[in-house]
Amino acid sequence: MRPWSFDIPITERTPRLGFSLLELLIVVAIVALLAVGTIPALRSILQARGASNAAYQVAAAVELARSEAIARRTFVWLALQTQTNSGNTDLRLGLFYSKDGTTNHSSTNAAPLVRPLLLERSDMVSFSSASSFVTNNPAPEDLSGAASGATFTSGNVTFSSGRTITFTPLGEASTTATPAWSNTFSPRIAIALQQTTGTTRQTNDTLAVLVDGSVGLPTIYRR
Repeated sequence: MRPWSFDIPITERTPRLGFSLLELLIVVAIVALLAVGTIPALRSILQARGASNAAYQVAAAVELARSEAIARRTFVWLALQTQTNSGNTDLRLGLFYSKDGTTNHSSTNAAPLVRPLLLERSDMVSFSSASSFVTNNPAPEDLSGAASGATFTSGNVTFSSGRTITFTPLGEASTTATPAWSNTFSPRIAIALQQTTGTTRQTNDTLAVLVDGSVGLPTIYRR
C-alpha cells in the first residue's frame, strides 16, 4: 500500500502575501490625487477656524478683564488694534490694569495684565457688517468707530487706535477711557470681526462679540 503523502503541488500552494511595486505605486498616486483635491477645502476650514478663534479669544479677554477688575478692585482696559505685517492684516489684543485703582491710564500707572495677543487672519470692522444677523435692540456702541480711547504700551507694542473697553471695579464695561467708579457703563458694545486673507477682508465670514455693559459679559454671534 502506498503511504499517505502530504506534499502539496506547486500550483496549489498558498498564494503569496503583500503587494507588488506596481500596486504600491498605484496606491500612492491615488492618495496624492485625493490630497491635492482636499487642499482647497482644508485651507477654507483653517481660515474659518481662524475667524472663530478670534471671536472666542476676544470673548475670553472680555471675561478675564471683567474678573480681574472685580478681583483687583481696579480699572482694567481691553485694547484692540489692527496691524499689518509681511502683507497680512491681523488684530492685536492687549489687557492693562490700573496700579492705583483710579482711571489714570498713563504709562506710569497702567501696567500690562498679560502679554499682547496676536489674532491672526482677522480684523475689526464696522458693526453695520454684522447688524443684519445680530439682535440690535438696544443699538450697541460700535467699538470700531471709537477714536478717543486710551493709549497703552506693552514692550514694543503700542495700542493707540482708541479702540478700548474699560472695566470698572464693579465689573461694568464702558467705551469711555475714564468712566466713573460706578453707575457709568455702555448698555451694549459691539466688536465686529471679519476673516482676512492677506490684507483683504472676507465679507462672507463675519462674527460679532456683543458685550453687555451692565454686567460686562460677552455673547458671540455668527452669520
